[in-house]
Amino acid sequence: MVRIATIVAKWQRLPRALRLGGPLDSRAMDRRLARRNLRTALIVAVIGLLMFALTFVAALLYDGV
Repeated sequence: MVRIATIVAKWQRLPRALRLGGPLDSRAMDRRLARRNLRTALIVAVIGLLMFALTFVAALLYDGV
């Protein structure tokens, strides 16, 4: 318990900029991360739809159209 209190005390002595994530502009980092997450989500969605469509193609081929 004393060790945790020491860590918290050291954390509180840090300058505000370092506690909040450093000197980088957090809004720009958030936008970049959001854009990357959207791109990844769209790629995964396309792959999922492709797999869904391929199940119907496989069913049609199996059934012998």
